[in-house]
Amino acid sequence: MAESGIGFLLVLTLRGFLVLSEFSLVNLRYSEVNEATLADLRKHPGISRLLDNLSRAGEVIRLGRKLCSLATGVFLFMLFKNFIVSGWLALALAIALGVLAQVLISDLIPRFLAGNNPQKCLRSGSWAVFVFWVLGWPFLKIQDSLRGPLKKWTNQESGDALNPLDVEVQLRAMGEDSATIDPVVRQILSQTLQFEDLDVQDILLPRNQVVIIDTTKSLKENLEEARQAGHTRYPLCDGDLDNCDGIIHIKDIFRFRGDWDHINFDNLKRPVVSFSIEDTLAEVLPKMMRYKVHMALAKDEFGGVVGLISLEKILETMVGEIQDEFDHEEKLIRKIGRQIWRVSGLAPLHDVEEELAIPDFDDDEVSTFGGLVTTEFGRIPKQEQVIEFRNLRVRIIEADDKLVQLAEVQKLEKPADENLEQA
Repeated sequence: MAESGIGFLLVLTLRGFLVLSEFSLVNLRYSEVNEATLADLRKHPGISRLLDNLSRAGEVIRLGRKLCSLATGVFLFMLFKNFIVSGWLALALAIALGVLAQVLISDLIPRFLAGNNPQKCLRSGSWAVFVFWVLGWPFLKIQDSLRGPLKKWTNQESGDALNPLDVEVQLRAMGEDSATIDPVVRQILSQTLQFEDLDVQDILLPRNQVVIIDTTKSLKENLEEARQAGHTRYPLCDGDLDNCDGIIHIKDIFRFRGDWDHINFDNLKRPVVSFSIEDTLAEVLPKMMRYKVHMALAKDEFGGVVGLISLEKILETMVGEIQDEFDHEEKLIRKIGRQIWRVSGLAPLHDVEEELAIPDFDDDEVSTFGGLVTTEFGRIPKQEQVIEFRNLRVRIIEADDKLVQLAEVQKLEKPADENLEQA
């Protein structure tokens, strides 16, 4: 009986140290910690290892907490069954008191302490994490071996998308400060968590829609095209995007002192960077911020330029569409009847899939609905042409010699047996 009580207290204490370490890591990760403090913490080899392996540390802590929770229940059951005849009653009491003890003793108190002094608490509790790092080694190895087959089964190619310290723990920490999360914050948080799944192709502006400063044209022609487009940045090219030599900011032209007829764009251009269409936005965003660029080229696997990406588009994937007083509000997908929509050719494929509640198009070659329709036609269609594919009937409403601008899309009751094209 005494052994059970001592075991219960030891396991409860061990769980408390795990929670102490867990929330100390969260507070360090999400608070402004000066370099001197971090350097001091890293003098401790164990803490340095935790900070360098946060993803694994989160997995170890979750495993340790689960094992401790199970052990507290077992010790309490063994304690109660000695003086309670009914085994079911002993089990119920063990579960109830075990949960209560964990919440009061090994949850609330460690969280409070970690919030006040995370550095000191991490030094005090990190040993518990390494206990389970060693004891849980077989479980973690089994988990790692199952992760590959599970990714193949679920068609996931990337590594661990999320750190448990970033999601599970941080959401709980946010919940402590506010009982309810503002809808705007909730939406931004949800979109940010999906950020890892997006790549350059998801925000690509196709090359046939890019307005450039063309060195083969006169300044008057370039300024007129820039005026009609209304953008602030333009690629400086010799004929087309494949010969891009820099980025021109429109304000640099207006700041030019002298005769505009003698403007040398080479003196005004800013560096241009490029990314592969397969690069994830999580990789691209920090690089663009480090390079201090707002616009970059997107290239395919052969090195050809397929379009542009912008910092604004990347940010919009997290906070929603950003518009200023000069932007024209345009709904890219609008329902006009039962199972009928008006869809802009610029609408991203993933938005079309979500709005129409249809399976993924699974087309890696294009990112917009207009590009998909053009691919299905085999050429840029003309106005009023109709095509049926993938359980959709698409009628072209507006199109020019470069792209599909607007289409009417109807979901069919039965899948189309084959592509049907009408003049």
